[in-house]
Amino acid sequence: MGYLFALLSVFSGSIKGYFGKRVSNFTEKADDAMLFNCMRMFFCIVISFFLLAVQGKVIELNVNAVFLLIAALSGISTAISLVSWLLSVRGSAYMLAEIFVMLGR
Repeated sequence: MGYLFALLSVFSGSIKGYFGKRVSNFTEKADDAMLFNCMRMFFCIVISFFLLAVQGKVIELNVNAVFLLIAALSGISTAISLVSWLLSVRGSAYMLAEIFVMLGR
């Protein structure tokens, strides 16, 4: 099962990188990057909710103040990361951005 998850991780990372590079061609300013980030997050929410529903675990989703704080901080950091990445890729610094992303993990 671990190999399956590793394969899915590599596959989804490759798809993210490919489409991220394609989207960066349309990124002219920070507003565009924010719009693309919102669209990406919307798709992530829809897919995550669908997976929870398929597993029958929507009822187990416990939303409290700590959960909302963690989700907000995670969303803010993800947005900053994606916008910075899109703008750096737009500025032809793709390899440099990828190196620092990998170092940050």
